[in-house]
Amino acid sequence: MRVVLAASIALALASQSAHAQQRRTPSLPGPSDKEKAAAQDQRDYTKSTDDAYKATLQRIPDAKPVDPWGNLRAPAAPAGSAGSSSAK
Repeated sequence: MRVVLAASIALALASQSAHAQQRRTPSLPGPSDKEKAAAQDQRDYTKSTDDAYKATLQRIPDAKPVDPWGNLRAPAAPAGSAGSSSAK
């Protein structure tokens, strides 16, 4: 009896979630002309903002390579004097 009761409860819960996922036709009409105009204004504003952002990114100069340890290294030796020191 408990198995039948548990199975029926599980079936009822599963059917409710499946019922909630079904597509329903809207009972209200679509957006009004005012809402459509507001949505178009929002899209235009977003596009202009995105274009301005991209243009600003294009104006930023390329960064030079950073060498944080560069001032701690010895200066580079000339190519002809490598290994020719005669200090004894």
